[in-house]
Amino acid sequence: MHNLWKAYAREASKPTFGSARLQLRTGNRWNTSLATVEDRSRDLEIGKAIFQEYTPDKRYVLARNITSDILVSIYDVNIASGMLLRPSLPLKKHQVHEIAGRTGRFQNIEVRLIGLQNGAIDLGPTVSEIEKAVGGALIEADLFGNEVRNIAIDLKTGSSYELLLNNKVYGPAERINKENPEEFAKRKSELAFV
Repeated sequence: MHNLWKAYAREASKPTFGSARLQLRTGNRWNTSLATVEDRSRDLEIGKAIFQEYTPDKRYVLARNITSDILVSIYDVNIASGMLLRPSLPLKKHQVHEIAGRTGRFQNIEVRLIGLQNGAIDLGPTVSEIEKAVGGALIEADLFGNEVRNIAIDLKTGSSYELLLNNKVYGPAERINKENPEEFAKRKSELAFV
């Protein structure tokens, strides 16, 4: 299994970190249409954290409209279950302990980090706290840039997919983030475990 934590640490130490898209992953992310997965999915809203086990009728977790927040997937390959969170504010100590407690029985952990916009580095400490709290292998980091992300996490495999909300591939400029900081500030909230 590849582990990209060292590559992430190298990138994070550069003075340009957070000013351009960072993509670390072991392969390409495939597309899936909303129509294909919606009836077997659960939505993850900004500011929420969930634990979800794979079942045939709940195979996917969907995170729509990721901008300056971050989607964190902590997935246990052995039990096909994951802790998924979308913090929009830096984590507090008790939240980190809660994440560690809820993933404490995980044995074979894969971590995925997806989101943020250029200049949105205030959630950087969150990544370090998650690495310390849960360990595991960093499989994917797709951070910064200027695009809105819509992601489906497959709980059977742990894989991430580009979620095509209109059931068609996006054009070159369709995903450019048009949300201004004031609009995003209205969506921010403390992380709630549901």
